[in-house]
Amino acid sequence: MIKQPGILLVEDDDFAADLAIEILSSEYTVHRFNDGQSALGAIADLNPDLVLLDVAMPGLSGYEVCRKMRENQALSALPVIFLSGLTSEEERLAGYEAGGDDYS
Repeated sequence: MIKQPGILLVEDDDFAADLAIEILSSEYTVHRFNDGQSALGAIADLNPDLVLLDVAMPGLSGYEVCRKMRENQALSALPVIFLSGLTSEEERLAGYEAGGDDYS
């Protein structure tokens, strides 16, 4: 059996998370977390291939989570895509400055 690529989804909105999981789960193993701190605590054990990260969450923002990942040598090259309804140029720029690979 071929192992599916893993995605770490960090999203506090149930509707958005459920929609993403429904779309992705046929081709990827999706691990969902409601907040950044929980995701950071589990990321090393899960060893995902990609992180989908919300920006506005309770506790750590998505930007803070991404910065912490980039400071950790073991996680620094892990691709991060921000998924957010905050789509202004300033928000997108903040995502790239935090170390994100894309902002959608």
